[in-house]
Amino acid sequence: MENKKELLIELYVEEIPPFELYKLNDFFKNEIEKFLKSNDIKFENGMILSTPRRVAYCATEVSEKQDDKDVIVYGPYKHIAFDSNGEPTKALLGFLRGKGKSLDDISYQKDKKGEKIYFKNSIKGKTLEELLNDFTNKILMKKAPFKKSMKWSSHKYTFIRPIHSILALYGGETLNIRYENLVASNKTKGHLILANKELEINSIEEYKLKLRESFVIVNAKERKELILSQIKEIENKNNFKVMLDDYLLKEVVNIVEYPACFVGTFSKDFLVLPAEVLEISMKKHQKYFPVYDNNGKITNHFLGIANVPLEGREAIINGNERVLRARLSDAKFFYEDDLKKGLEILIPKLKDVLFQQKLGSYADKTKRIEQIALKLNKDLNYNVSEEKIKKSASLIKVDLLTGMVNEFAGLQGIVGTHYAQKLGIENDVALSIMEHYQPKTVNDEIPESNLSVLMALADKLDTLVGGFTAGLAPTGSKDPFALRRASLSILKIITQRNDDLELKDYFITPISILKGSNDDDLLNILINFFKERFKFFLKNNYKPDVVEAVTVKSDIINKTTVELCDSLNNFKNDSESKELILLIKRITNILKSDLHTVKGDINESLFDTQEEKELFSWLNNNSDKFNSLFNQNKFKEAFEVALTAYNVLDKFFDKVLVNDENPDIKRNRQLLLKNLYSLFTNFVALEKLVIG
Repeated sequence: MENKKELLIELYVEEIPPFELYKLNDFFKNEIEKFLKSNDIKFENGMILSTPRRVAYCATEVSEKQDDKDVIVYGPYKHIAFDSNGEPTKALLGFLRGKGKSLDDISYQKDKKGEKIYFKNSIKGKTLEELLNDFTNKILMKKAPFKKSMKWSSHKYTFIRPIHSILALYGGETLNIRYENLVASNKTKGHLILANKELEINSIEEYKLKLRESFVIVNAKERKELILSQIKEIENKNNFKVMLDDYLLKEVVNIVEYPACFVGTFSKDFLVLPAEVLEISMKKHQKYFPVYDNNGKITNHFLGIANVPLEGREAIINGNERVLRARLSDAKFFYEDDLKKGLEILIPKLKDVLFQQKLGSYADKTKRIEQIALKLNKDLNYNVSEEKIKKSASLIKVDLLTGMVNEFAGLQGIVGTHYAQKLGIENDVALSIMEHYQPKTVNDEIPESNLSVLMALADKLDTLVGGFTAGLAPTGSKDPFALRRASLSILKIITQRNDDLELKDYFITPISILKGSNDDDLLNILINFFKERFKFFLKNNYKPDVVEAVTVKSDIINKTTVELCDSLNNFKNDSESKELILLIKRITNILKSDLHTVKGDINESLFDTQEEKELFSWLNNNSDKFNSLFNQNKFKEAFEVALTAYNVLDKFFDKVLVNDENPDIKRNRQLLLKNLYSLFTNFVALEKLVIG
């Protein structure tokens, strides 16, 4: 009976950055399991256990060794192996010598070319220990997916962080694995501060238990659950709400080995700062969770995660409060200093801030934004005052020069809006400073006011067209000026507004400003680029066949196009619609090339079946209605009309032979089908839909 036992391998290392640890976990598990499978070592329940200072792989029911195998080794054909006297040739003797065999070992196997020499070679399976010894050296020398690796001491090998020791157990026994200066043992270490001593391990369960007793929770999922349960308990006790952030939660889970949540406090004087400043100070710099009251207002509390139990350790909380106080003091200084100076005094200084070498300074950019926005305002009939457009364009980038944004770069736009509101600037102008950056992602909201929409479009169009004129167009996976992202942001705005403007009209003004004249070649390049980005944009929500069916028929990019995709998607997924779509596909299969060549009027006198008359009647009664509904963008209603053709068309195919012997009748029937096909595929290419 095959011997199967549990396997445990741990690398004990210096502290690994939290998100690099996630990569290491995936890499370590994938590589080990790929290795085991490729060497025919069976295993079950493979999983990773990790903390900032260790990554361990464990599995149960792991085979002790590979199965022994009988391998057939073929040699030369008999007529090549022996000469005319029946003596072995040099070819045969060399083959046998190379394989460590004699003449007595050979057998013959007949095939089309004659008799071929072969022998069976028994290969003894390697033990898990032998395989892993080879593997450990390979995996640790292999380039792992880290941003940076490092060398230490006099060793030649590199890794994400220095490796202190290797633990390797199979069935409770230490595996004889070596890597450079490291020899595997059955020992690991507990918490660096609280229990920094060697622990002797004999099993996976003992590994988890002894580490927990030594203040190490080695399962990341357990650490996360413990943090969340502690947060819930603290919320209930204090009657406030901790602002959970998935990214920050993932980060802190991999910063601590023994999490303990605590609540800290800072002076209420700092609450004059914008909530976003308080949040970024806590979350990004200190890894704290902001705390809000039950009305959604930020408080002067924060929640931190310590790496040790907190009983009798008030100094930890005091220390964290002191660090945050220093950072908030800096923020408050910048805040007060910026407000004292104001925003308008910074406008002339934009000329000293480079936007892009070939595109000039931010002063140049804001001037272009103003010109583009003024033209869009007329084209889109937004009726925003020229004064507001000029005011907004002059201010939307000035917060880049504030002390606050210099300290907290992620707050650009947010800080500008807050300052503008504090300084009494009109609210829609103030909001445009923040909202012109929207949408930052495809899931982000678009700006609300017409003024903010003008600023957002003008800014992104300037960046997009400017990128192409400066030779920074995306190629392959490279997009140095983030032009794909800018195009998706523009698309989201266009497709969520009811504006009716041709795509070329968005580009003509920025092209003429940046190039000094019209450039039809660049215009065509930008339009084609946008069309491809539009398809990509739509495929975030719709299947490729739906996108193709819509975009192949129209170059229009607006809200209506998205609504059509939505209606078509619903139509396609209806069971009755699927049958109709299959019948439409059948038309193309029957008519083939005649679909595009057959022409003329339908002759009613050539009808000799009731089904022909009914199909003709359906076309007469419904074609105008279908077209009218589509032209009114009432797509759902139009598709409902289309569905009424199913029974008529189904009976036609069931009773009528299209390719009649009489060429006039055949042509007449082809025209019936072509007219129906043309009606249904005029606005969308229904034949492109894939019915699974």
